[in-house]
Amino acid sequence: MSEEELEEVERMVNDLIRENIELEENRDSTLEEARLEGALMLFGEKYGDKVRLIKFGDSAELCGGTHVSNTGSIGYFKITSEGAVASGIRRIEAVSGEKCASYITELSTQMKSLKGILKSPRDLVKAVEDLQKKNNNLEKQILVLKKGAAAGMSEAIKKEIIEINGTSFLSKKVDLDANGIKDLAFELRKEYKDILLILATDAGDKPVISCLVGDDTISKKGLHAGNIIKELAADIKGGGGGQAFFATAGGSDVSGIEKVLAKAKTFLS
Repeated sequence: MSEEELEEVERMVNDLIRENIELEENRDSTLEEARLEGALMLFGEKYGDKVRLIKFGDSAELCGGTHVSNTGSIGYFKITSEGAVASGIRRIEAVSGEKCASYITELSTQMKSLKGILKSPRDLVKAVEDLQKKNNNLEKQILVLKKGAAAGMSEAIKKEIIEINGTSFLSKKVDLDANGIKDLAFELRKEYKDILLILATDAGDKPVISCLVGDDTISKKGLHAGNIIKELAADIKGGGGGQAFFATAGGSDVSGIEKVLAKAKTFLS
């Protein structure tokens, strides 16, 4: 349901509450009389010869439960959530009376807290939207800086690359996140066709390892980045995979990074 539809439901219910409609109760109605009244009946429920008919205005149903004496005593009705519970079935959850008052008080308290955090703006919604825009812009700036850092690191990395059995090789821990490592690896891939590169990071206190295999390395030596990374991932208590030329794995044991880096060159032995 849309917000407009939910608001309309709330309005209709609260209008009926304010009408203070009195309860009409008949405990001696027959089932047929109740049907003629248009009473709602629970599917699968078994009813006797005499039923309890409850009416509030035009609304009628068979019920053995507890009811208010009039709609006015409900106080106020507020929808708290709406969603699907099964195929073709949706459920509205709401509060009324004292629960409704508590719910509104809680919302008011949260609003005051937000205003305090956002320096008491007159328009809270606009303040949050502005904050989201600012955050998005900062994330874009961070992404640009990270790409720049990866590009800048590329030149330094090249100086550390060694050769093993005719293949360029480097295994190293770097101060980049997973995306930065990927950018760096793809940058080096442009220049090195026969290379095995293993890069690791513990950014965010979680180990991430990535493997780049050059196109010539794949064809000449049959190495597959996805297979290599699956084997190395065990040392960081994690898992991952990828393509023949590039693969990544995440784990939970940072201490395993050194073992990964030491083991990397064995794939060229």
